[in-house]
Amino acid sequence: MQTLLSAFLGAVFSLASLIWNIESWSLLKQSFIHFLCLSITMFPIAWLMHWMSHTIFGILIYIVLFFLIYLCIWLIMYQIQKREVQRINQHLKKIV
Repeated sequence: MQTLLSAFLGAVFSLASLIWNIESWSLLKQSFIHFLCLSITMFPIAWLMHWMSHTIFGILIYIVLFFLIYLCIWLIMYQIQKREVQRINQHLKKIV
């Protein structure tokens, strides 16, 4: 069961990464939809696999930790992309 659900989780994560390729969406919309896809998938799997305590407190802790980890990764990736855009802009200024 663990292997099948992990494979399913990997597939969802892979498919969800395609959200970042939709250029017509704002970063806020992309982030929100991506977060929803992952959290809606992760929660039932975490519940079934007993990755959290089956209590209200356990659920709250899981949700808070999931959000904080997602936020940290998002902020790191945002800063990396921001620096890359600045680097490209500097390079373009030198060319022009």
